[in-house]
Amino acid sequence: MGTERSKVPFVVWPDTEEEQKAALETSEQLAQFKAYRTRIRGHKYTPRYHFCAPDGLINDPNGLCYYRGKYHLFYQQFPPADFRPHWGHAVSGDLVHWEDLPTAIYPDPENGVWSGNTVVEEDRTVAMYYGYKRGIMAAESRDPLLLNWKKITGDAVIPEGGELPYGVYDPCLRREEDGYYALSGTYVMTPYGRRMTEQQFYSKDLVHWVWLGELMEENPFLTAGEDGACPYFIPMRDGRYLLLHFSHRSGPHVYSGTYDKTTHKFRPEHHVKLACETPARGTLHAPCAISDGSGGAYCLFNCTDGRADDGEYPRNGMMSMTYHVTLDEDGAPVFSPLAQYDALREDLLYDGSFTSAQEERVALPVRGKSLDIQLTADLSRASGFEMEVFSSARERTLIRFTERNGNRKPPRAYVCVDSVRSSLDPLQWANIPETAVVPVMGDARRVDMRILLDACTVEVFCQGRVVFSTAYPTLPESGGIAFTAIGGPVVCESMKIWSMKTIY
Repeated sequence: MGTERSKVPFVVWPDTEEEQKAALETSEQLAQFKAYRTRIRGHKYTPRYHFCAPDGLINDPNGLCYYRGKYHLFYQQFPPADFRPHWGHAVSGDLVHWEDLPTAIYPDPENGVWSGNTVVEEDRTVAMYYGYKRGIMAAESRDPLLLNWKKITGDAVIPEGGELPYGVYDPCLRREEDGYYALSGTYVMTPYGRRMTEQQFYSKDLVHWVWLGELMEENPFLTAGEDGACPYFIPMRDGRYLLLHFSHRSGPHVYSGTYDKTTHKFRPEHHVKLACETPARGTLHAPCAISDGSGGAYCLFNCTDGRADDGEYPRNGMMSMTYHVTLDEDGAPVFSPLAQYDALREDLLYDGSFTSAQEERVALPVRGKSLDIQLTADLSRASGFEMEVFSSARERTLIRFTERNGNRKPPRAYVCVDSVRSSLDPLQWANIPETAVVPVMGDARRVDMRILLDACTVEVFCQGRVVFSTAYPTLPESGGIAFTAIGGPVVCESMKIWSMKTIY
């Protein structure tokens, strides 16, 4: 039995790229998107270089792919005309600047188009996703801009319901030499509660599927109570694989390890928890990733706003920046901002060095809420430092780097973004400080850090890790920056600060 058709007008687009571009010029939906972006442009909480939906609420990123010279990003779109998840659509030449395209996949017969991914083939792109109350759906598009989508079989290719020994949720499709493989993010129940797992399936034709069992025989990095939503399984260098997923209990997790194509088992060797080292799940949520074609991966996440809807400012949700993930010498994941973001740097506002005595606050002669800050600090006589951003007498967000040795073997270092006092806005939630464990400093005792501020976001890259938090400074003067040494004097050998352009 089907569901009610979407109230978002369904459009059949032409077949050639030239005709498609001409038709997009007169699209009523794109005109509405443009009006929406014009409406929120310049608002103090509107990001300049993070992607947000062109019509209000956005949720998980989905189906990132590279097709005919362009990157395509799909995402869970909740149109005001029909508040069920559809797949929204945007296109980019560099994974930084995004151009809105019309709604791609509509709910029918499923009652909602939820998370999934895409696989690009010679003459088509295949999407696989969870269709609410139906199961795992598959669809294909063969046109130049991926505007027209046809659902394979017209219904779920892996149905849900009944006494199945597996869950059906958030699939991740990949193609190998012998056919198609798909993961289904889920959990299994144990005497100690639920346990995260990823179920794996195999098909030769995308229609008939065989259940292969769990992807991992064991996962030593997670405790009971976790789940494995929104999995992405990416081949990396040296035969290793990257597994990303989201736990509704503790946020996104990233593993690297080996995969046996005979037994179809993944053995995780390294684990990174993004970006909240607390029982809470933090600001970053569901991942979306693709191979970079050179042994690494590109990924981005959806982000919780951390602010209640006031009914006046309609934006709700956004994506992280696009991250580049590589593996270090030991095979552990390393995160960095995509190099293309350097091109958004506008004016160099500060380029200098200074020394901060223990607990001495050094105020920088720079103010701004959309900035790229890059620094190198010498901690040979100190245990850490603190940066203030979005700072004024009444609002401030704190970024701390600290190293704790003590009796812990090996020692650990931490980066924390504390936005508890970042805003006078009564609608901002009392955020838990976001804390990530980072690799300790080497003998040189130098720390490289990059901080990217974007109106209401703070993204910190340090030692190959990333920490993300929202912050909503309300005051015009809340754009100050300061540096304070912890546990001894710190020499800031280099600090550069740029203003940032908008991608819209």
